[in-house]
Amino acid sequence: MLSLAAMGKGVPDLLVAKQGVTWLVEVKQPKGKQNLLQEEWAEKWTGCWSVVRDEAGVENLVLVMQNQAARMAETDLKFSASV
Repeated sequence: MLSLAAMGKGVPDLLVAKQGVTWLVEVKQPKGKQNLLQEEWAEKWTGCWSVVRDEAGVENLVLVMQNQAARMAETDLKFSASV
């Protein structure tokens, strides 16, 4: 996990990676809303991203990432940190 919060300009708060799967994550309070820059950024982003508002949201995202990793492991794709 890497904090991207200092980047500002609508970029999500965190870069989260697990077993070769990477997501960008915006952390909000339960009733928090994305600001205009965050909404504009999200419209342009083509990768995986999520807004997480509570512990259940974190748990759900981890499950999604684990499922993605499992599906990727079933393919012939190879992943390496040195590309």
